[in-house]
Amino acid sequence: MKYSKNNYDFILKPQFQRDISNLPKETRERIKKKLAEFKKQLNEYGLDPRVHNSTKFITSEKIWRLSIGDYRAFFDISEDTLFFRSVIHRKDAYA
Repeated sequence: MKYSKNNYDFILKPQFQRDISNLPKETRERIKKKLAEFKKQLNEYGLDPRVHNSTKFITSEKIWRLSIGDYRAFFDISEDTLFFRSVIHRKDAYA
């Protein structure tokens, strides 16, 4: 695992917020918990989001993906900020 000295901010874009608001409460809570854990790993333990074992760069879309159970959260990285753009069920994420 690669380590970083950055503290990352998480920005939830409007589409991400709409996507998550349409999910069942249990799923919403699981996604929020995973994002909080991910942020803690990045900021408290100094992990780099580009080499975290739950993330993958989707070259065709030029965007990063975070696996959260059956869902995928898609985000961009700009310096020390992660912009979460959408969250989609995995069966629809790559169509």
